[in-house]
Amino acid sequence: MQGSQHRRLGVPVDAEHELDAHGRQHPRHPRTHVLRDNQINVVVRQESNHPSVVGTLGPHVAGAAFALDFLAGEQDVHAPGLARLGSMAPGDDSVTQQLRDPALLVAQGPRRLTKLVLFPVRFLFTAETGQVGTNALAVEHFLADVDAGAPAKELVAAAMGWRFTAPEDAPEAEALLGRGLIPLYRYFIEDHLERLASMGQTDLADRYEKWQARLLA
Repeated sequence: MQGSQHRRLGVPVDAEHELDAHGRQHPRHPRTHVLRDNQINVVVRQESNHPSVVGTLGPHVAGAAFALDFLAGEQDVHAPGLARLGSMAPGDDSVTQQLRDPALLVAQGPRRLTKLVLFPVRFLFTAETGQVGTNALAVEHFLADVDAGAPAKELVAAAMGWRFTAPEDAPEAEALLGRGLIPLYRYFIEDHLERLASMGQTDLADRYEKWQARLLA
């Protein structure tokens, strides 16, 4: 991975246009390695005229780095080649505040709310299966897991219903988030920390450990 360790992970500004052009220039590059609203395949920005594919990084490592950008808010400066992911931007440190404040998160609307609940579930799915899937596949896998340590299953199931419609009972949703969201993130972070360390990705593992400390502080 020499020469790619410091590449930013994200979505090009004009993603659809650039991806179409990239597909014409490189027809063998799989279109599945693209970050879209319903999938978390990560695009690695490698060349100035088009995005690259995630193959050299592997979906788990690339997804882990993506989570640090968009969920942990690590980037101090937004690289010009990166775009927002809906309401989310790399380096957005407001995410941590919203994870800690269920009322604030519910007030952001259903898209933001469900992204922050379901992203960890989708990253766990990729880490466990080596595949990159939709919300539905990831949630089905998570809910079917008999691991007694997997938390927040009620919250994850509810978030699927909130994807297009805000929760009808905001106080109930806030209570559900209060019980489940931080435990879900702790479970996700601990899982990735262990996996990354075992893969020799010590830099990423250290960053996950620091993220956990900030989140639980």
